[in-house]
Amino acid sequence: MNSYFNGDDMMAITTGSSRRNLFGRRPIFLTPKTGNNQLTPKELKEYLALCFKLHKDNREEINYLYNYVRGIQPILTREDKIIRPEINNMCVENLAKYITNFKTGYIWGEPILLIKNSNGNSAREKEEKEKYEEEKDKKVLLLNEFFQERFKHNRDQECGLWTIIGGVGYKCALPTDNNNDDIPFNLYTLDPRNTFIAYTNDFKKEPYLAVTYTKLNEDDYNMTIYSNNFVYTAISDKDFNITSLEVFPNILGQIPIIEFNYDNLGQGAFEHILPLLDNLNLLCSDRMNDVVQAVQWFMKFINVDISFEDYEKFKRSGAIVAKTAPGVNADIDVITTSLQQSDIQIFKDDMIRMALTLCNVPQRTADARDNTGESLIIGQGWTDAESEAKSVEAIQTESEKRLLKLVLAICKVVTSPPELKDVKLGEIDIRFSRNRTDNLLVKTQGLLNMLKAGIHPLLAFKNCGLFSDPQKAYELSKDYLDKFYSSNMNSNDVAKIDGAQNIHNQSMQVQSEIDKKGDTK
Repeated sequence: MNSYFNGDDMMAITTGSSRRNLFGRRPIFLTPKTGNNQLTPKELKEYLALCFKLHKDNREEINYLYNYVRGIQPILTREDKIIRPEINNMCVENLAKYITNFKTGYIWGEPILLIKNSNGNSAREKEEKEKYEEEKDKKVLLLNEFFQERFKHNRDQECGLWTIIGGVGYKCALPTDNNNDDIPFNLYTLDPRNTFIAYTNDFKKEPYLAVTYTKLNEDDYNMTIYSNNFVYTAISDKDFNITSLEVFPNILGQIPIIEFNYDNLGQGAFEHILPLLDNLNLLCSDRMNDVVQAVQWFMKFINVDISFEDYEKFKRSGAIVAKTAPGVNADIDVITTSLQQSDIQIFKDDMIRMALTLCNVPQRTADARDNTGESLIIGQGWTDAESEAKSVEAIQTESEKRLLKLVLAICKVVTSPPELKDVKLGEIDIRFSRNRTDNLLVKTQGLLNMLKAGIHPLLAFKNCGLFSDPQKAYELSKDYLDKFYSSNMNSNDVAKIDGAQNIHNQSMQVQSEIDKKGDTK
C-alpha cells in the first residue's frame, strides 16, 4: 500500500470528512456486444463510461475508509460549540485501526501456502501412484518456493489490508520482464482506488474487462485494460475520455487481475459500525471538554462590586476580599459542572464492547468466576473471530485458485521449469494457517492418534493444525515416519499380519487347485 500523500489525501487532511454511512462497494456489470472479439474505440469508450460511473463512487468510499483508518475522521472537523467555543477538543480514539490490525494479523499473519491434493488416485497402481505423488510433491514445493521468492506473503497482506478497509482488493500476476530470471512470473498488489473489474451481466458473472490506471499529470491518466484475448493501453483525460489507444494480443488467454473480497456484501471489516465509532470519538472529545471546563472554571459574584483590576490583583495573590453594603448578603464562589466520570466510563466500555462484538474481535476482559482456557476462548470472542476468519477464507480461496490458475498459465507460455508445464489445477489445494501453538497437547495427541489409526500421514499432517506448511513437514518427516511405524508394530501385530498372510496364501492355493481341476475337465 502506498504511504505517500496524493491529492485526495491532502484534501481529506485539510478539510476533513463529514459523518457518513456506507453500505459496501457496488459491483460493475456490462452486457457484452461482441463476445471475445476486439473492441472498437467507440465500444471501449461506451463501456468505460458505464464503468466509471460506479467506480468513481466506489473509489471515493474506499478513500474515505482508508483515511478513516489513518485517523482522518469526522470528529476532526466538528462544529464549534455554542457555549464556550474556545474549549472544543477533538479526540480520535482510532478503534478502526485496532480492528484492522487484528484482522490483518489474525487472517494473513501466516503465509497462504499450496499443498498437494491427493484426490483421484485410488484407481492407480501402487507403484504408479507413488511415482505420481512424488512428482506432485516436487511441483508443490517448487511453486511454494517461487511464491516465497516473489514475496507472496507480503502481497497477500497488502491485498488483505485493502479488503479489510474497503471490502475489495486486487492482485495481478504477469510474466517476468527479465529473460534470465528463473521465476517466470511477478506478483503485484493493485490499489483498488485505481483498479476495477467489470463482469458479464448474466448468471455466470464472469470477468469481462479489468482496468487499472495511474495519474500521469494533472490532466491525463495512463490506463491499461485487459480482456481475455486483448490488452489495451490508453491515455485518457481527467474525465477518462480516451485520447490514444493501442491494442496487443493477450498471450495468457485470461484476465491477469484477480479480485478479492472480504465478504459477499462488498463491505470491509468495520464499515458497518461507522456511526458507533463516530459516537465513540464524540464521547471521548466531550469528556475531555468536561475535564478542561472543570479546570477553567468561572467565578460568580453575588452582591459584590469589584473591578477587573482588583480581580486580577486578587487572582495573583490567591485570595479575594470584598466589602458589601450593610444588611446585604454577599457570596463569591466557583461555577463548576462535571460529568459523572464513572457513569461515562461504563457507557464508553459498553460502546467499545459492542463495536468489538459486532466486528468479531476478541476483547481484553476475563471473568474471574470462570477463567478456564476453553471458557476464555469462547467468552472473549475468539470462537467468533475464528468463525469469521473461516468465512473470509472460503471467499478468498476461490480468488486464490484463480490466481494459481493464472500463474500456471504463465508457466505454460513462457520459459519455466519443465515440472510446471503439466501441472493441473486440481492437483493443488490452498491452505490458510494460524493458531499452530494453541492447544498444542491436544493437536499433537490428535496427530499421534491419526497416525496410529493408519490414516495416511499427509492427511494427518493436514488436519492436525500443527504446521503452516503440512506438505513440507510431511516431506521432511518421511524417514522418521518409517521408523515410527516400524517401532510401533509389536509382536502381536506381526503375528496377526503373518496369520492373515498365511490364510490368504492358503485360500489362493485352494483356488488354484480348483481352477486346475476345472481346466482338466
